[in-house]
Amino acid sequence: MLKEIKGQESIPDFAAVAVLAEYKKRKATDASTVVEKAQELAKATGDNLNVELCCGTVLADAGLTEEALALLAKHQGSLDA
Repeated sequence: MLKEIKGQESIPDFAAVAVLAEYKKRKATDASTVVEKAQELAKATGDNLNVELCCGTVLADAGLTEEALALLAKHQGSLDA
């Protein structure tokens, strides 16, 4: 999946999916840099639903539950969030 969206990270939706895929790929090793990417993306484009869902998933799985909930609380009527 990362290969398909490589180079399109300037689009928040693609960047969020790339962060989630990279986190799942690196979870067994060192995912701290990916968590930082998720935090940065959430700060920059946290009003995007795909960013909320993908980055919120990464943050919650990394143990940053309060941060994930704060991000997901920005949704605009999304049942997924």
